[in-house]
Amino acid sequence: MADTGIPVASPEPEGSPDSVLADSEIPRRTTATEEVVDHASQAQRRVSAVGDVSYHPGVGLIPIFAPPRQRQKWGDTQVLPRTNWGDIFFDLWFVAVAYNVGNIIVASPTGTGLLYFIGTFLPLIIKWQEKTYYDSRYAVDDDLFHRFFEVAVLLVVSTAVVHVRPVEFMSNPAKYDDMFLFSLALALGSVLSMYRYVETYFFGKGQIEVNKQSSIRDIRHMLIPFTFYIAATVISGIQYYSNDGGITNSNTNATEASTYSDGHRFMAEATGASYVSQSDETTNIPIILCLCGVIALHAMQCFTVIFLFPNDGSHKKYTIPMNVDFQIHRDGEWIMLMLGESILSLLIVDAPEGSGYYLTFYTGVLTVILLQYLHFRSQPHHADDHSLRRDKNAAMVWRIVFLVYSAALVCVGVSYKLFMYEFTYEDQSRRLAGGVGSFLFGRVLAGGGGSSLSTQERRQGSANVFCISMALVWFCQDFMLFLHSGFSKMKGKCYCKHSHKLKVKAAIFVTLRAALLGFIASLSQYETDPEHLALYGLAGVIGQLILRVLGNVVFPEEQVHHEESAIEEVDPEENKWPNVTHAVAESIENGKPVED
Repeated sequence: MADTGIPVASPEPEGSPDSVLADSEIPRRTTATEEVVDHASQAQRRVSAVGDVSYHPGVGLIPIFAPPRQRQKWGDTQVLPRTNWGDIFFDLWFVAVAYNVGNIIVASPTGTGLLYFIGTFLPLIIKWQEKTYYDSRYAVDDDLFHRFFEVAVLLVVSTAVVHVRPVEFMSNPAKYDDMFLFSLALALGSVLSMYRYVETYFFGKGQIEVNKQSSIRDIRHMLIPFTFYIAATVISGIQYYSNDGGITNSNTNATEASTYSDGHRFMAEATGASYVSQSDETTNIPIILCLCGVIALHAMQCFTVIFLFPNDGSHKKYTIPMNVDFQIHRDGEWIMLMLGESILSLLIVDAPEGSGYYLTFYTGVLTVILLQYLHFRSQPHHADDHSLRRDKNAAMVWRIVFLVYSAALVCVGVSYKLFMYEFTYEDQSRRLAGGVGSFLFGRVLAGGGGSSLSTQERRQGSANVFCISMALVWFCQDFMLFLHSGFSKMKGKCYCKHSHKLKVKAAIFVTLRAALLGFIASLSQYETDPEHLALYGLAGVIGQLILRVLGNVVFPEEQVHHEESAIEEVDPEENKWPNVTHAVAESIENGKPVED
């Protein structure tokens, strides 16, 4: 597997006992080769001429098996691995994850729909995190065994994703096999994830004893969700096979058959058939078990890191450090995937005529663009400034907030899809008069039990999804900023150093941010019109950006000098638009940058 990109060295601070997270606190990823950069070559950081970014086929035979290698030790200079095309390919599956779990809310913007959204999304995001956090600590070379292993991982993830379906299917395991196959795929995925650490235990290269201790701890943690997934599989499997294999082997009338695709139910209109949504044998126990598995996993990891790992940094003796720069990079790619749900929701919808539609469409597009800018302004550009390195306890809390943040971003995209659908109802109702070939669009938001939601219920549900998810996005961004900075630093900005009194400017800013958050969170209680909600959302994001900029002016950050870069002491990309890169060609002479 080829790697492309430019390596960037990032020194690992040794002085701070809680400076970098241990392995159980943050998970992992896989690259073909691990680059070694000595201190003399650190001056080449961010120079575009460094490194060969082309693909070179392997010379000779590919080995059957290559053992995983520890990426770095505590205190070593960390090197940002080159971009791995396999990782980007793996990410494509989670575009489908965001799309499918979003359709659960589209089909049922209710409390039950929210349960199934969270119960499917969180276990699947854990699969992405397990691989990514593994790769941040270990590197696996290109060999035949691991090629087939990655194929197996993708097949299991595919099985789980394709069976993420609306509530009426997953809540009825006696009739449909979706819940059974979804939970079974999660269990198999846990087995594959645990195998990675069985491999590091027996064959891992690096600090052998530390690898063994770390691997055992990770396997123990992964057994927790695995147990819940197995229970969900057994319960749903018993119901499905005790009913003679569900709907596929029943004597259900052919006119009741229907398919579900892209959030729409396509039906044979010519027969006059009506859709029978579900039998009376519904249960939410399997999805609750899947959700409890994720909650129990994070509860155990938090307990281990916060209460069992010592605060003097001695946990480094029996843990493997992660590559924080790599983790920051991958988390940024993940957020782009979540924002992609908003883009798909806005662009892949039938476009009816009318000014209301285009007003909502363009305000939605602008809001998503500004949200990604707001995100990258809220996150540090250096590992030394990130909570993953600052403090082990803050890093664990950041992990949980990141899960909530990801789910909220998907829900923002879902809400725009719901807004777009509102403008298509009148157009689609006209299509129904066309006879054969038209599809019953009005059923897309059926909450369950076979009855459609009224217009007011539908709009209220859409407004609730939009306002709550947008409020969560803003809250999580502010909370992550707090975790990156720490309580002492944030307090120092708000209180006068001499009088130790709260600054008036700080009080005003905190009040404004809280007022804006409260406004958007409560907006759905008195506004449900899609056009107005989209406009309020855009105005709110602009307000957040203005407050963020004014906050940087009123409370300026101290210039942080990162010694790992011999080219510059202050990163020129800090506080710039996320896609800004260098346009200056430089060369290195005697370890110092020289501009051509």
